[in-house]
Amino acid sequence: EFRVKNQMKVKAIYAKDKGQMEHSADAARIKVPKKEFPLNAHVAVHGQAVRFLIFGEHPSAILIKNPKVALTLQSLFKLAWEAVQARQKKEY
Repeated sequence: EFRVKNQMKVKAIYAKDKGQMEHSADAARIKVPKKEFPLNAHVAVHGQAVRFLIFGEHPSAILIKNPKVALTLQSLFKLAWEAVQARQKKEY
């Protein structure tokens, strides 16, 4: 895999009914409730590009190469990551 070969670390927020995705040396993952947060697309930010992979009956993809869009989505992800972590701390 490209990411592993190039030693790229990843943070992921995912929604799943059952099971957990485990952390690894190169990936940190946070699970959110699927009913409350239905995530039906994979969003990845790579440098100055953003990739959307849309799941479902007719999968598709969108690639946006724009540094302002990438930085905006990085900021939104950081906000979401911090909010999920804070929420999980309150639940325990």
